[in-house]
Amino acid sequence: LGIIFSIMLVPFLLLEAPLGRLADKVLGEKELLIAGFLVMALATGTMYFFTAPSFALWAALLFTTRVGAAMVEVMTETYFFKKVSAGDANIVGLNRTVRPFAGMLGPLAATALLAFISLPSLFLSLGVFMLLGVPLAAMLKDTR
Repeated sequence: LGIIFSIMLVPFLLLEAPLGRLADKVLGEKELLIAGFLVMALATGTMYFFTAPSFALWAALLFTTRVGAAMVEVMTETYFFKKVSAGDANIVGLNRTVRPFAGMLGPLAATALLAFISLPSLFLSLGVFMLLGVPLAAMLKDTR
């Protein structure tokens, strides 16, 4: 399990800086944010269909979810800091406070859902829920 977790976190180390450069020079934050939500949603939803105890399969699936998560994380940060100015300290503080709250709320909501659905169905539900980020990201105004 520790090895799989190590593998799945590699995208955060390797992709964030190149993705930032790609967003600045080629595509833009909006497009990469949409792609990140799609990658996360599809990889997470795919977990519903796999029950085999294959190390390689689960490592690849978890790695792919983190590729999407790295895309969303760096594009969210980049877009946010392009939109705020030095006078927006309160907004920056609120942003820094709300994100850890979401980190608590997500597992609590998932635990509550497990009373009604199976664990594999939770992954499918989470994948569908992540798709909500696509239209929200599409509404963002391009920064380029």
